[in-house]
Amino acid sequence: LERRMVVRTMKEELEPDLTTTPLVVRIPELAAGVNFELMPGVIHMLPKFEGKLTDNPIMHLTAFHETCMNTKPQNVTEEQFKMRAFGFSLKDDAKSWYYRMPPGSIDTWAKLHKAFLNAYFSAKRANVFKKGIINFEQGVDESLYDYVERFKRLVASCPYHGFSKTGLVMQLYNGMLDAEKKLL
Repeated sequence: LERRMVVRTMKEELEPDLTTTPLVVRIPELAAGVNFELMPGVIHMLPKFEGKLTDNPIMHLTAFHETCMNTKPQNVTEEQFKMRAFGFSLKDDAKSWYYRMPPGSIDTWAKLHKAFLNAYFSAKRANVFKKGIINFEQGVDESLYDYVERFKRLVASCPYHGFSKTGLVMQLYNGMLDAEKKLL
């Protein structure tokens, strides 16, 4: 057996391999005979997430799901559609995060969904919301209706809060002004 050593120049070693594209997401195959193209109009309709601290990742995922379900062709699965569309819903820092993930590391919507939440809805952020629920109080000049609506928005911002419905009602009640409690 003869061993041949391939000698490459430094320049050849540093040249990019243009035959492969290191995509983060491995897109699920379409069924035989199914042709699908994500149209520019649909891409334009997708909600945009920039990755700022003020951006709400839960609301983004909710709006993304709603848009996908309203624009998905019948012959394409939810998984196939979402995996193709999600990158187009990201901008700026979030787009950079998406491209920094290891190539080929994401092959299901569940993995992509989890990676996104791990990046933008950390345990620390969830704990801030949980503390907000625990310490929630009605403002002195705030109506009961406004108080309840503000509480519902806070709870919706953190669907992984871990409180039971009874626990949430107790948190809401505990934060009410005494005058409101007496009315109840």
